Amino acid sequence: MDENSEKFNYYLVYTNNPKRRGFKYEPWHYSYAPLSKPMLKTFRLKNILKQLKTEDFLGSDELTTEFVKTYIEDNILDINPELL
Repeated sequence: MDENSEKFNYYLVYTNNPKRRGFKYEPWHYSYAPLSKPMLKTFRLKNILKQLKTEDFLGSDELTTEFVKTYIEDNILDINPELL
């Protein structure tokens, strides 16, 4: 996989870059860029904080603005740059 995945548009999501934050290195976690890039673009257009405030689910009151922003920055957007 490491040698050939990029030829087929598959990329490691959580790389072994020591400067990455969030989820740790996952050598099995690949993403198919032609699908994941547009999905991430759509996600980034959504106002997740507003959506979370309008949804009523158990524990939603514990999700502070700072927590959600940090989670998105560290775990969703701090991924392999090839997937951004």
